[in-house]
Parts: sequence; structure tokens; C-alpha cells
Amino acid sequence: MKYFILLSVFFTNIYAARLLDKTVAIFNDEVITLSQVQRIKSNIDARRNIAPQIYTSSSLTNKDIARIRLQRLLIRAKLASMNIVVTDDQVEAQVKANNKRLGITREVLLKFLKQNNFTYDEYFQLIKESIEHNYFIAQVIQPLITITDQEVKNEYYNKEKAQQIVTYKYSLIDFKIKKTPQTTRNIKQLRSAIANYRKSGKLPKAFSELKTQTMDDIPGEGVNKKLRQILKKTPKGGYTPPVLLGSTFHVFFIKSKEQDTTEDFESAKNRIRAKLFNESLESVSKNWFESEARKHYIKFYI
Repeated sequence: MKYFILLSVFFTNIYAARLLDKTVAIFNDEVITLSQVQRIKSNIDARRNIAPQIYTSSSLTNKDIARIRLQRLLIRAKLASMNIVVTDDQVEAQVKANNKRLGITREVLLKFLKQNNFTYDEYFQLIKESIEHNYFIAQVIQPLITITDQEVKNEYYNKEKAQQIVTYKYSLIDFKIKKTPQTTRNIKQLRSAIANYRKSGKLPKAFSELKTQTMDDIPGEGVNKKLRQILKKTPKGGYTPPVLLGSTFHVFFIKSKEQDTTEDFESAKNRIRAKLFNESLESVSKNWFESEARKHYIKFYI
């Protein structure tokens, strides 16, 4: 009976070990085992923190993780065919650069890794895979993606319309007069006095020091927020209410008012191009992995 129990325990342990090392996928002559997948799953949050471009979610199934491992092997094989090999010296240099950027010592890094159930060797390999991933995007995927100027413009104007973002460019006549007790008392009559002045050439005594200045091609985004709101509400051919800017009252006559998106577009186009690139990145990468996988022997067992 004693020997039977010992044999049962022995074979149970062997079965458990075999189960733990069950093959979940094969890439050419490389095997991905269940123990490797489970190890990755045990510290997936740390992996996401270190390499979010590789581990995009913390809710990954065993097959998801096996697929990510296969993608890493596909990338490495492709880079090798292009004579791009990430060396240990490159990885070590990147580790040091990361520490410097984060302002941490190697001891602090090791403590962080230990707290997150992560060995230094695993961290080293993940940094290596991150560098390979960056090479892969720059050398393999980026040349497959073309974002035209028209696509950028279409995205910008569609977004603008959806969010009702409207800016204007103005041609103005600025009627201005110093703030004094007299002009302050009569400020409510200033706008009508200016309208009459443009017709008759005559001004009330209270506004005899009125000066004018023509201002063309003024972008709405180039003036202060208070004035921008007033100009936006004032129609073409209209006068703004008196606006106190510093120590001077201003009334602006709107000679012309045209929608203007050029300045906004110029400032937004690089961001929009990057956004469109990232949107294309996922689909183009997916197609590339599917195409490249057909060149290798790959088999899943889960």
C-alpha cells in the first residue's frame, strides 16, 4: 500500500509537470509551452507598463499570449532577413537610458521588478523585443502606409464639422478713444456716434479725440478670448459694443468676416497625420502578420 501511494504521487507529479509544459504553439522549430504562457500571464500588468505597444491589454487569454509570442518570433525572423539584429549591448544601453530618463538607479529598478513578479532577465528580453518592435514599425510597416494630404484635410474638416469648430478671419476698422471721465459717462452713445460719423463726418464733442485704424486679415484665434467672442457674435457690416482694452475704449466695424481654418489646420495636421497613421497601423500590421505567417510552419494546440 505504501509503495502504491508513493507511485501514485510520483506519477501525479509527472502528469502535472507534463501538463504544465504542454505545447501550446509551434513556430518552425521553436516551441511555446503552457508554462511560458502562464508565466507571462502572471506578470502581465508589469509587461503592459513596460511595453504597452506589445501587451495592449491585461485581459489576455492563453491563445492571445501565444499569438503575441508568435508575432515576436515573426518580427525577429523578418528583421534577421534584413540584417537587423538587436545586440545585448544595445539593450543594456537602452536600459541605462530608461533609468536615466526615469531618474532611478539600477537598485530601484530591481526592486520594482521584484515587486511586480518580474526577473531582470525577463525585463531585459522585453526591452529587446520593444527595440525590435520599433525597428519593425519603422522599417517594415511604415513604408506600407501612405497618408495623403487630402486624407488629412478630409479628416480635419469632417472633425471640425462634427464638433462645430468655426473660426474667422476679419477685416476691421478699429475706432478707439482714451478712457476718460467724459468718455466713460457717454460710452453708451459711442457706437451710434461712430455710425453717424461714418455718414456725416461729424462727431459729438465727447468723442472728438476718436482715432481710427484699419486692420486687415486678422485671425480670430489671434485676439484675446473676450474680443474673439464679441467679434464672433457681430455680423459683417456691424459694430461691436464698446470694448475696454487696457485704458482705451474700442468699437470695431466688421468690414469682412470669413471662415478661416487655415491656421487651425496648420497646427493640427501633424497630429491628424499621426492619428491616421496609428489607425492604419493596426490593420496593416494585422495583414502583414497574416501574410508573413504563411511563410512559416505555425501550429496552435489551444
